[in-house]
Amino acid sequence: MEIIQDIKPSDMDSAYVEVLPFDRAKKALEEEGYRVSSLEESALLRMQYGKDSSVSRKGNWTGEAFVYDPKRRLLCLTKSSPIMENPTEATQANREGNEYFLTNVQVQRALEDSVEVNSRGIPTGRFGEDELTAYAFGDAAEDYGLFLKCTGINSMSIYLPDLKDEPKDESFARQVWFGYLRYFSGRSSLLSGRSSLYGYSRSLANGGRLRGVRKNFSTGTKG
Repeated sequence: MEIIQDIKPSDMDSAYVEVLPFDRAKKALEEEGYRVSSLEESALLRMQYGKDSSVSRKGNWTGEAFVYDPKRRLLCLTKSSPIMENPTEATQANREGNEYFLTNVQVQRALEDSVEVNSRGIPTGRFGEDELTAYAFGDAAEDYGLFLKCTGINSMSIYLPDLKDEPKDESFARQVWFGYLRYFSGRSSLLSGRSSLYGYSRSLANGGRLRGVRKNFSTGTKG
């Protein structure tokens, strides 16, 4: 296992781990002073370092989660991820092929800071206006949408669990995977990632890339 610092010291340093399960990767980053990157922070890094940078060319887990609320029969995007609070339990549940099921208290806490979400495409020219992207990317929403548009991406897709195949009477959470902009292979480039938000798989144990951020020490604070 190696923590790779691909974003060198600036206003916000960033590094990632990609060979460990989610819980162990999170712990490894935190031991080095990083915290898991949010969608907004990942978007800011992509804009700062460009479409050809490592942070743009490869996707990563973020600090947000999708939560299913059986009482209201809806899915929400939350910045208060139950998985972030209980990474070991959530990773083990996925390792066993199960959802990470939530208590009523966990659901309530997650939904206090959330927005309803559904599978759809959001035009990149409307990121500042759309409720979901405005919530997900915060103050960076409009600029990130324009950044994507300039790279030739006109819409960002949202991929969610198919509730027809899920238990409808139990709440569960899935961490958000932030899709890449482009995948380059030799001289060709594929646009299938297109910066999409994914929540359709139970794969915390599979060693996907987890990105961390921290403030530059020169600012006097650590993120």
